[in-house]
Amino acid sequence: MGRWAQTQRTGGGPPILNYILRASMPDTTHVDLVYAQAVNATAIPGAGFVGIPSGTPGIANAQTGTHTTQVTLLFPSGGDTGVTYSGTTPGILTPQTVGYT
Repeated sequence: MGRWAQTQRTGGGPPILNYILRASMPDTTHVDLVYAQAVNATAIPGAGFVGIPSGTPGIANAQTGTHTTQVTLLFPSGGDTGVTYSGTTPGILTPQTVGYT
């Protein structure tokens, strides 16, 4: 087997980063997030999230399902239209901004 076949079989290249598919705001202090792949909320601090355009920071991130988390915001921010994640969790795309659905 030649070198090309070995490279193709092992995959090569960087791993695909996890990212937010959808974000919604069920009330003025929480943001529900759906990720493309399974996620561990304890590895993603709430402080990495900020409401847009209010700038309200997140203070906690809780696991709500295999692919879902819920971020708690420091202040009510009912006028926000989206959320930005700019944390440094390995394997999670950063920065990313997602509008609420």
